[in-house]
Amino acid sequence: MTPADVLKTLGNTMAMKPGDWLEEQLSKGEKPVLIDLRGKELWEKGHIQGSIQVAINDLVEKAHLLIPSKDSTIICICNGSVQSAMATVYLRTEDYLNTYNLSGGYSAWIRNERPIESI
Repeated sequence: MTPADVLKTLGNTMAMKPGDWLEEQLSKGEKPVLIDLRGKELWEKGHIQGSIQVAINDLVEKAHLLIPSKDSTIICICNGSVQSAMATVYLRTEDYLNTYNLSGGYSAWIRNERPIESI
């Protein structure tokens, strides 16, 4: 898919999924691939359970190692949705078409007092 094709697929929501949706999926036992693009130190202080920390500049070489299949549901997470928007577009150009951006990012997740874990 070209970047122009990807932009056409994003629609009005810009491929964002709200935290409520993700929390519901996780509570039902669904296991989307959660890619947290924040730095390792921030990720260690707190992250959504099951998320994988990957620096955005490493995503190109690691995506195929982290994502089981092109059909996987993928949620990209950053602090506020900017880096994760870029990652979403990149992954969709690589034909990971079920890739979404967590609306409001990790900051919104915390503001809404959703569950996290730390290392």
